[in-house]
Amino acid sequence: MLNLLKKEFGLTGSPITYIFIAAAGMSMIPNYPILVVTFILSIGFSVSFQTARETQDIQYSIILPVKKRDIVKAKFLFVVLIELAVLILLTLIVTLKAIFLQNSVLYAENPLMNSNIAYLGYTSICFSIFNTAYLTQYFKTATRLGKPFLIYSLLEFPAIIIFETLHHLPGFSNLNSIRGQFCTLQVTVLLIGLLIFICTTLISYRVSAKKFEILDL
Repeated sequence: MLNLLKKEFGLTGSPITYIFIAAAGMSMIPNYPILVVTFILSIGFSVSFQTARETQDIQYSIILPVKKRDIVKAKFLFVVLIELAVLILLTLIVTLKAIFLQNSVLYAENPLMNSNIAYLGYTSICFSIFNTAYLTQYFKTATRLGKPFLIYSLLEFPAIIIFETLHHLPGFSNLNSIRGQFCTLQVTVLLIGLLIFICTTLISYRVSAKKFEILDL
């Protein structure tokens, strides 16, 4: 299992995927739809999966003395570990903003979403959409990339629009605050987002593993 994971990060993982981790810094940009960061990272993942397809990574992996389920697990871990790395970077950014920039006019008057505690919850949900929509569709064939990405995109962008709209609704303005005293509602969103991320990712892995095990390559 460890060797499969090393293969994912060292061989099939595209450098673009790692470069796009830096997109987390875009969450500092005011007046910008910062949840697009998750979509940018998904493009990086898609490039890695394309690299794996072009190098026949799956065909090579299934002739190794490993379970097909472990091949799926390695690819899921590749995605999830990078997603967690981005969440850690975003948490650092949110913390620094809360300490040093909470009185900044740029963020106080920002009509779009601020990177705060709630944003971390939204990001977790967006990652769960990728893990559910893209990965489960990918492992139906282990070759087709267009349809999984299209399905993911059709779910991702409506979610971004909804999340961008929430803090404009009456009673939900605190969702966009970067001040610590308004974080109760935001913490609730974060906890819900993390719960959705964990549950959907585990379910998606099991579904993907079952599909891949019966797939005739």
